[in-house]
Amino acid sequence: MRVSVVQVNQGNTKPLTPMSGLIKISGLRKVTVMKKLNMQRSLVFLIGIAIGFGVAYAGSTLEEISEQQDSSSNNETETVVVGDDQSFVHLIEDLTQRRVVYIGETHDRYDHHLNQLAVIRALHERGEDFTIGLELFQRPYQRHLDDYVAGTIDEKPLLKRTAYYENWGYDFRLYRPILEYARENGIELLALNAPTELVSQVSEKGFDGLSAVGKSQLPEIQIPADSSYRDQLESIFNAHRAPGKKFERFLQVQILWDEYMADSAADYLQAHPEKKMVVLAGSGHVAVASGIPQRVHQRVPEVYSVLINTGPVLMGPGSAEYAMLARGEELPKAGKLGLLIRESDRGVTVKRRSSSYVEGASIVIPGDMITSIAGEPVRSLEDVRLAMLDRLPGEEVWIEIKRTWNGGKSEKVTAIVELI
Repeated sequence: MRVSVVQVNQGNTKPLTPMSGLIKISGLRKVTVMKKLNMQRSLVFLIGIAIGFGVAYAGSTLEEISEQQDSSSNNETETVVVGDDQSFVHLIEDLTQRRVVYIGETHDRYDHHLNQLAVIRALHERGEDFTIGLELFQRPYQRHLDDYVAGTIDEKPLLKRTAYYENWGYDFRLYRPILEYARENGIELLALNAPTELVSQVSEKGFDGLSAVGKSQLPEIQIPADSSYRDQLESIFNAHRAPGKKFERFLQVQILWDEYMADSAADYLQAHPEKKMVVLAGSGHVAVASGIPQRVHQRVPEVYSVLINTGPVLMGPGSAEYAMLARGEELPKAGKLGLLIRESDRGVTVKRRSSSYVEGASIVIPGDMITSIAGEPVRSLEDVRLAMLDRLPGEEVWIEIKRTWNGGKSEKVTAIVELI
C-alpha cells in the first residue's frame, strides 16, 4: 500500500498547517490501526431524519499514522508527504479520468465544504463539463435550482422556495461558496434527495406500510442491505437510539436516501451522456461499501472516484480512494436574538428570554409576537432564519413586536436588540 499526501490549494485562504493536505490511498481496502489514539467521531445525527458518519483520529500526526500503518503485518506502507501544488494538479488530472466524483462531508464542517469547492474549481478551470449533485436539496425543487443558476432568483428566494430550513436546516453559509461559484460559472446544480414527506412516511410506516402513491415514489432497490451495511448502521442506531424508533425503519430510511439519490444521479447521467458529475453528500452515504457510488454504478456503470473529508482516518472496506485533510476553518459565529421563540398559527411568538439575553431584549416579554426583524416581515421560523442570515454577535437589529394585553388590546412595540 502506498500513501501520499498532497496539498489542497483553495486560493485565498490561510496557509496550510502541518495537518493539512490530501491523502491518496492507492489500492487500499482497509488500514488497521494498532495504536490507541484520541478518537473523535465526526457525524451529524437526527435519527429517522438525517445521517452522516465517519471515524476520525483528530489527535494524530502524520508521523503517528505512518507508524501505525507500518505496524500492520498485513500492509506494506510507504508514506510520502508532498507540499507542492503540482501534487494537487496530479490529483485533478486523475479525477478528470472519472465520469463521477463523489466528495463526502460532515455537513456542519465549513472546512469540508471549502475542500469540496477547491476540487470543483480546479475541475472547472481544467475545462471539465460537469453538474454538481447535491444531497441538501430534494428532487421536487429542481426548477428553483435552475432558476438560481440562471440568475432569475437570488439566494433568499431559493432558500424559501426549496423550504431549505425546514428540509435541511444547516447554516446556509456553509454551502454558499459552492452555490455562488456554480451560479457565477454557469455550472448546473442537481437536487438529489428524496422528498421529506416520503422520508417521514418510511420512517413512520416502513416500505410495506406506504400507500400506493407512496410506493410509486420509491426508487428501485438495486442493492439490498448486506451484513456490512446493516452492522455499520446498527452500531450507530444503538449508540443514538431515539425512543420508540425501530432499527428496521431506520435502516429503510437510509436505503431510501441512498437509492433515491443514486437514482437521481443516474437518471441525469443517462439523459446527458456528454456530462460528468460531482456529487456532494454526507460521508455516510458515499464512503460505505453499499452507498450512493455503488448504487449509481449498478444503473450507470461508469468509472468513478470517492473522496472523503476528514482528519487521519480509519478506512473501512470500500470506503474511499482519497481522504482530504481538513484545515479547521470555521464560519464566524452567527448572531442570536437571545429569545426562545416558537411558531404557531398566529405567527412567531416569544416563549421566554434566554439566560444570555442582552440589552434591548429586556423589553420583550413572553407572548409577544415578532412581526419583523431588520425590516423583513416575520410570519414563520423560516422568516426569522432568513432575516438573521449573516447577522453577527454584537450587531444591533430593529425588531417589531405586536403585544396583546389581557382584554384583547394590542400595541406595537419596537426594540433595538444587540445580538449575542
